[in-house]
Amino acid sequence: MYKLRRTMMFIPGNNPAMITDGHLYGPDSLIFDLEDATALKEKDSARFLGSESILWTKI
Repeated sequence: MYKLRRTMMFIPGNNPAMITDGHLYGPDSLIFDLEDATALKEKDSARFLGSESILWTKI
């Protein structure tokens, strides 16, 4: 069964507070932005934080 995605919230991948609290706003999808919203020198830490967040996300 497919769910209609009406709202998508783009979150900087290097901001743990926004990743943790993103669900409070009720979006249908959380998207970790690892490209435009993340500084070049923080990309590695953003990749690690994003992958760890996905592992601990309850669907």
